[in-house]
Amino acid sequence: MREAQRIIEASERRFAELDRALHTSLSEASAGALIPHDTLMSELK
Repeated sequence: MREAQRIIEASERRFAELDRALHTSLSEASAGALIPHDTLMSELK
């Protein structure tokens, strides 16, 4: 059971890292785009 919990926690950390990286990439991409960042982010929700 501890091994399963460790895997879940590692997966959650990795997901959070990927989520932050994606958000950063979208922010950088939208900085030069015609679509305002707020509009882009609201469309993705």
